[in-house]
Amino acid sequence: MYKSVLRTLAITLCLFLFLGTATPTLAQNSSGAVQINLPVFPVPFQDTCRGEMIMLTGGQVHLTLNVVNLGASTFFLLHVNYQNVTAVGMSSGDVFNVQVNQLSKNYVSGTVQRVVVNYSMRMVGQGQAKNSIYHVFEEYEFDFSTFTFTQISFRVIRDSCK
Repeated sequence: MYKSVLRTLAITLCLFLFLGTATPTLAQNSSGAVQINLPVFPVPFQDTCRGEMIMLTGGQVHLTLNVVNLGASTFFLLHVNYQNVTAVGMSSGDVFNVQVNQLSKNYVSGTVQRVVVNYSMRMVGQGQAKNSIYHVFEEYEFDFSTFTFTQISFRVIRDSCK
C-alpha cells in the first residue's frame, strides 16, 4: 500500500515538474483549471487487511489542476479521483470497487517546493470480501537546487478493515 502511495506521489511530482514549465499557458485558461484523464495502469500493492497482493485494473484517473501565480511563488492545487476502477485479490480472486480521492496542495517559491497531500482510498468488497479504508497524510519539501528532500512527514491516519 505504501509503495503505491509513494508511486502516486512520485507521478504527481513528475506531473508538476512537467506542467510547471507550462504555467503561463495554464494560468490563461478561462476556467482556471486543467482537467486530465489518464488510464489506470495495472499496479499491484500489498493490502494489509488481507495480507495479499491486490491488482488495480480498468477505469481512469481524473486529475484537476489549478495553478495560481502569487508573484514570488506559485500555488498548485491537484485533485485526483479514480473512476470505474476495480481491484482483484491476486490469491483470493476477491473483487473490489476502488474509490480514491487525493488532494495535493503544492507551493513553489524559488527552488523549494512544499507539498501537502491528503489521500483516501476505499476498497469496497463485493460479496463476502471485506472492505478496506486507508487515509494517509503526507507533507514534504523538496529543494530543486540541491535535489534533496528537506522535510518529510508521512502518517497513516486510519487503516481499517470492515
